[in-house]
Amino acid sequence: MKNIWIMLIMGVIALNACSFIGGGGDYSFAEGFADLAVLDAQYNVSFKEEKLGKWMVTLEDVDTFLEKLREIEKNVQETKDSRDKEALLIFIDIRKGMIVAGKNYQLAQNIGDIGLVQDGAGYSCGEAKYILDTAYLLNQSFVTARKVISALDDLLYQYQDVEQLQELVGLNQNKTQFYKSPLDEVSKTIRLNHEALEKNCKIRVVTKEEKDL
Repeated sequence: MKNIWIMLIMGVIALNACSFIGGGGDYSFAEGFADLAVLDAQYNVSFKEEKLGKWMVTLEDVDTFLEKLREIEKNVQETKDSRDKEALLIFIDIRKGMIVAGKNYQLAQNIGDIGLVQDGAGYSCGEAKYILDTAYLLNQSFVTARKVISALDDLLYQYQDVEQLQELVGLNQNKTQFYKSPLDEVSKTIRLNHEALEKNCKIRVVTKEEKDL
């Protein structure tokens, strides 16, 4: 699947013969999407296939990837104002969110079973730091991923008039796999970690969402 997607990306790039247009010129959403696809291909990832727990920018590449996204964002900001420009800047924010969600998910995974209370091996209150850190990182990933999905829905609805946007970003069965990220499983892990610490270790955890209620 990855090879097929990368081949499709390169085909789009070849058809558009696209290179970034700076200096205040016109720059379509399709051209920007193609430039972002080039960046994806450089890191062997894909907006369409990216999904928490499956295909993500590797931790060692995250900071560089985000920096390159910010460079593209800065260049887009210098182009002529248009609906395409607005949509593209929102899409770049969405890509940044996907990468950050993936980063925190991987950081939580790297803590390992010691950070989980339902791993089958049991846990002790002496492992509370690891359990807390895992829950915190997963919560950061969960919150960011939900914002990404909401922003994607808004983009597809609010910018229907932008040429090729819905086709490129994807509707229905053609949506990015990020929509299928295991958010229910992540939420369950966070809840179980928090409940175990509160019940057995007398550690009360309050998330930002709970504080805002």
